[in-house]
Amino acid sequence: AEDYLAAMRQVQPSGPYYLGGFCAGAWVTVEMAVRLQEAGERVAPLLLIDPPAPMPSLRPAFVWTRRAGLARSTMFTS
Repeated sequence: AEDYLAAMRQVQPSGPYYLGGFCAGAWVTVEMAVRLQEAGERVAPLLLIDPPAPMPSLRPAFVWTRRAGLARSTMFTS
């Protein structure tokens, strides 16, 4: 997450940030959002596409991001 944040900040030094992650990258996206918010940056609700089911060790972080307004769940069907 730290490497992605460093690269992102070279292009856009400050927020608001709009982040998204696919599959296992969704958890990296959550970690990036948490670190950005801790640094005082604004982060829009996250776009998490097909994230893995929360593992017990990750569940508190997932619940926290939902409460902070970083993640919202939407189900699309075809």
